[in-house]
Amino acid sequence: MHNAEITRDRITATYQLIRPHIRRTPVVEVDAADFGLGPINLIFKLELLQHSGSFKARGAFTNLLTRTIPPAGVVAASGGNHGVAVAFAAMKLGRPARIFVPTVCSAEKLERIRGYGADLVVTGERVGVLVCGGNTTAVDFNHGRAALQSESAEQLSTQAAAKSI
Repeated sequence: MHNAEITRDRITATYQLIRPHIRRTPVVEVDAADFGLGPINLIFKLELLQHSGSFKARGAFTNLLTRTIPPAGVVAASGGNHGVAVAFAAMKLGRPARIFVPTVCSAEKLERIRGYGADLVVTGERVGVLVCGGNTTAVDFNHGRAALQSESAEQLSTQAAAKSI
């Protein structure tokens, strides 16, 4: 899965790979008029019911299942949802994880990351401080440790996983 485009076949293959590790979440259709909108139907995919509370679990599993995870495990910088998903995926796959989050990360997300057994580092005021310019706190930590760096949306495998919804 290392080619540079996202195709229907790639999305299907990604879904087949992650399927054993994710929940099939429900779709709900509602009348938009119930929300003061026009007479149309709205369709919601309830990814908040995913194991980690968001669709980010799809990308986290894809990243960890399609790449070689070294003994040092995985490292990620996140505002919260990606960190929770990486921590969950690493726990399920029996791999160590270190997650860097900013000080504004919600207490609920901090609890979930810790609960999934990841080493949690709270630092910086914003996630941008953690991930700007390729000189991230996570990269600095990882230098010399050879952990797999998991990025939230930049990798094509993550994008294909998000489209598998």
